[in-house]
Amino acid sequence: MMTAYELIQEPTDTWAIFEMDSGEPVMIEGRPMIGLSETEAQQVYAALTAPVKDAKKSAA
Repeated sequence: MMTAYELIQEPTDTWAIFEMDSGEPVMIEGRPMIGLSETEAQQVYAALTAPVKDAKKSAA
């Protein structure tokens, strides 16, 4: 099952990405995805929600 994510604008006008199931910030390489610029948040969110390509299909 895919994890659902949510972009949230923080009170300080920065952005955060949370896992909806756990309610916790997404962690990437040990860094919580909080305090991001809007552009950073959109880029990370896009990467997290991009469809995963099946390696078996692309190798054929």
